[in-house]
Amino acid sequence: MKKDRRHPRRRSSDYLFVVDRKTDKMLGRVGNLSLGGMMVIGDGPMPVGDTLRLKLAFGHKVLDRDCLEFDAECRWSARNDLADWWETGFELRGLSPSDLTVLQQLLCDLMQSESDRLNAKASKSESTKPRLEYVRDRSVYDRHMVKTHLKG
Repeated sequence: MKKDRRHPRRRSSDYLFVVDRKTDKMLGRVGNLSLGGMMVIGDGPMPVGDTLRLKLAFGHKVLDRDCLEFDAECRWSARNDLADWWETGFELRGLSPSDLTVLQQLLCDLMQSESDRLNAKASKSESTKPRLEYVRDRSVYDRHMVKTHLKG
């Protein structure tokens, strides 16, 4: 799985929900997301190899949108026994250029949220510990670069 990835994954600290557009059933929430795929955390397994019509609901506006609709192929599905849930990997398909722009902004927002969370956590601990700061500049993000700074 990991070796086949072409895009970096961003952990979702926000609640992004995935809905099957055909049945209107919520499948779960996003565990991580990239330009090419996502991992969904849900209550049950998904049929590997099937292509589903999905909606990703943000719960807030991203470039004046509150969701994305696309097709996604289920690549794998596995039970996480420690957490008592199912994790399913999807490859995103059928995203328009405008959908990709929204997804890129959502990923930037997730990256900023994670940076804010890590910096808040670091500020509560020793000031000599390293803190991560992610670059929000889209051109830097698009090249998949992240800067790490030591703050002391």
